[in-house]
Parts: sequence; structure tokens; C-alpha cells
Amino acid sequence: MVPAKARNVTDGLSHTIALGERTFGTGEFAQNYPGRGTFWARTYGSYNKGAAYPFTATLYGYAQCREVLTVAFGWHTPCKRAWGSYHPGGINFAMCDGSIHFVHTDIDMEVFGRLASIADGEPVSVP
Repeated sequence: MVPAKARNVTDGLSHTIALGERTFGTGEFAQNYPGRGTFWARTYGSYNKGAAYPFTATLYGYAQCREVLTVAFGWHTPCKRAWGSYHPGGINFAMCDGSIHFVHTDIDMEVFGRLASIADGEPVSVP
């Protein structure tokens, strides 16, 4: 994958997520692996990348996402690229213009997906 240049972010720098917080969250998994904290600048296989999956659980942190998707679908692969924070109700995301926005975990996942796209032709703002 080649990094995108600012000129390629045609949906607008203020309408596109650049990076966000990442935690393992709470729960049994996080308690059993206390060394795995936030992933702002850490690399570890699939855990070093974020993705905008259409599952609200991917905004809960790895541990809770894993619990929810395993019960619902019997798998939890999207959780490896999930987001999360210890802030109640949301996560801080940096936009490509450098601004920081608090995104609520109950955001419409279609809107979240559009925020994660650099050039889908349908720019949206953080609600």
C-alpha cells in the first residue's frame, strides 16, 4: 500500500479520518494481557492498522468487540483492526487537516465508513 498524498483526499481533509485511539478496552481479555495497551504508535501484525468495518462493536475496544462479535457471529477478525478508548461514550480521531474530534460510539456506521474514505465522492462531517 502506498501512502496517499493530501491532494488525493478529494472528500476533503476536514472530512477524512487520519488516525484514532486504539485500546484493548476492558474485560477478561484485557485483564489477562495487561501489557497490551493503546496502539498509537505500536506495530503488531494485524493490530497495527485501523479499518472502518460496519459493526458498531469495532468502536468498543478489542476486548469488548471480541466478546460481542464472537457471540453474534462466531468470529472476531474485524476486532483486530478496531478502535477504542477509555473515554465514556466515544473515541478521539484526528482528521487529515489536523483537527481532533470526539466521535460517539453510537455513530451511524455508514457515516463512519464515509469518514474513513478519502475519495468516495460523498464527504460527511463528524456529527
